Amino acid sequence: MEQQKIVLFNTWGDMKCMFLEKFFPASRTTTIRKEICGIKQHHGETLHEYWERFNKLCATCPHHQINEQLLI
Repeated sequence: MEQQKIVLFNTWGDMKCMFLEKFFPASRTTTIRKEICGIKQHHGETLHEYWERFNKLCATCPHHQINEQLLI
């Protein structure tokens, strides 16, 4: 039987960092940040549709750390 590695965390921040390192490698975060910064409204897309698409993209990387003023 395969043994499981037990990982203990001292703080919520430690757990968050390990989670992000495992599921959001720096390359993935960088790619999503570029997509967020470069998003444009498509021809024929309503403002509401664009806003929904933008919010979904931001939700895929909640730790994007892009300043709110830059997002607007």
